[in-house]
Amino acid sequence: MGDSYTEVPLTADPGISLWLEQHGIATPSIPATNRYPTLRELRAILAQLDGYAVTYRIGSAGCDIDVVGTNADRADSYACIWTRGFSGDEDTPLPFSFHKGWPDLNLEITRRLSVICGPLLFVSHSVGVPILVTPIIDIQQALAEAGYC
Repeated sequence: MGDSYTEVPLTADPGISLWLEQHGIATPSIPATNRYPTLRELRAILAQLDGYAVTYRIGSAGCDIDVVGTNADRADSYACIWTRGFSGDEDTPLPFSFHKGWPDLNLEITRRLSVICGPLLFVSHSVGVPILVTPIIDIQQALAEAGYC
C-alpha cells in the first residue's frame, strides 16, 4: 500500500476536538498521560506481534522500524514506522508515523500503543478521515466506516 499514515495523541493540538467533531467523532475523556510512545514501548509492543519479523535502523534523527509478515497468511503484510526526534534516550516519547504498509496492521500496532499512551488519531494522507484509536476499536469496522477499504 503506497500511503502514509500519521498518528497523534489527542493532546497534540487544542483544535483536535473540534476537528474530530466536524468528522462526527465524539472526543473521549483524555487522560493526562496521553502522549506519543517511547522507543522502548514500541519495541515491547512489536515484540508481541506473532508472525512478524521486526528490524530497527536507529540514527541520530530518528528510527525506521520495519515489521514484515513471516507466516504464509501474513506474507505480504508489513508496516514501516518512522519516528522523529530520537536523542538516544529510549524512554523519551517520539512522534511517529507509518510510511506505507497495510492499514489493518498499522491500526493494530496503534491500537496496542493506545493501551499505554491513551487515545491516538490515525489519519491517512490520501483519505484524510481520522480514526480515533482506543484499546477497544474494531479495526475492520473503523477502516470501512472511514473509507479506507
